[in-house]
Amino acid sequence: MNLNFPSVQSLWSDFLKVVTRFPLQILVALAATVSWCLLVDASKRTEEQLIVFIVVCNFALTLLLSADL
Repeated sequence: MNLNFPSVQSLWSDFLKVVTRFPLQILVALAATVSWCLLVDASKRTEEQLIVFIVVCNFALTLLLSADL
C-alpha cells in the first residue's frame, strides 16, 4: 500500500481557494477562536460577554454557511 501525501504547495493553493470562497466564515471562526482564548483568563463579567459573543459567532457561522451553500 503506497500513500501519497499532498505537497505543501498544493495544500497552500487549496487553503487559498477556501479562503477566497468563504472569507466571512473564516473571519467569524477566527473571531470565535480568539474569544475562546481570551475566555481562559477572563473575569466573571467579561466571561459572560465573551460567551454571548461566541454564541453569536456560532449562529453567524451557521447562517453564513447556509447562505453561501
